[in-house]
Amino acid sequence: MIFLPGIKYETDIITNDDYLKYRDLLKRFILEQDVNQNSKSNYERVLHQFGKWIKAANKNFRTLSRVDIIEYKTHLLSAGYSDLTVSSYLSGVRRLFEWLESHKIYPNIAKAVKSPRRQNKIRKQPLTINQCHLLLQAASNRGPRDLAIVSMLIGCGLRTIELIRANISDISVQSGKSILKVQGKGHTMKDDFVKIPSSTIDALKKYLQQRGKVKSNEPLFTSISNSNFGNRLTTRYISMIVKECLKSIGLNDASYSAHCLRHSAATYILKSGLSITDAQHSLRHVSSTTTQIYTAYIKDELRLSDNTELILNNLVCHENSIYQGSDGG
Repeated sequence: MIFLPGIKYETDIITNDDYLKYRDLLKRFILEQDVNQNSKSNYERVLHQFGKWIKAANKNFRTLSRVDIIEYKTHLLSAGYSDLTVSSYLSGVRRLFEWLESHKIYPNIAKAVKSPRRQNKIRKQPLTINQCHLLLQAASNRGPRDLAIVSMLIGCGLRTIELIRANISDISVQSGKSILKVQGKGHTMKDDFVKIPSSTIDALKKYLQQRGKVKSNEPLFTSISNSNFGNRLTTRYISMIVKECLKSIGLNDASYSAHCLRHSAATYILKSGLSITDAQHSLRHVSSTTTQIYTAYIKDELRLSDNTELILNNLVCHENSIYQGSDGG
């Protein structure tokens, strides 16, 4: 391994004890990261995976090079991980080697190793208006709580993590409009809000009436099972509720999930004639680039619904039906 000239590296930290030393180094790295606990847990998870690969590939940490990082990226892609997952794994590896070089422990061999280019496509299918109505009916058949959950996800464009973090006290009225304070993805406090449609408010009222006497600091959505009664629902459980409702209306493939309800909200906002900025604010996207992904879906939908192929058919149709064969020799 060629180290950077003029820098004294703490090579004694990286020895031939390989994986055990890597784990010690990882603990030190995680401890020094000035990020929230969720981010620390994510770093720990993806870098643990990197350490397992180093061991399985019979590589020595003290002799790793840029070629090895590229090989690791190829391994992840070959293993069937999505571009988004591979990007997340490589981001953690890059951060680790940035830290190693800043402490003069090891050169930054991951610098400029590119993440896979993500395709600007919606992986989850948005629902049509009729499908939304059918889904709400399916949720209603399960009870007031599940109807309120599905109505919140569609009507407010919420992420499941935002929904399970909500407390009863987060609902209020401002300027005559009902709102829910939300703690968005990557945020540490409830510093944003969504407006709640009147039909969703009706569903929430029926659900809370069924719950009976509740305190304002209680979770908005709780378990009704005997083993976990009254505890806050998890994102997994919310996803399961939505998935079961989707299955009941005949939408049973991987492109339909709880997150597709957020996609449905975004798509409908844009198809209704509102601007990218309106949709961005409603969905709380940091960048409008994320919101613009939905316009690509709408364009594809418009292309499929027009009749251009009928017009172009006039160019290729022939009264002598040449496509049926000819006797020419």
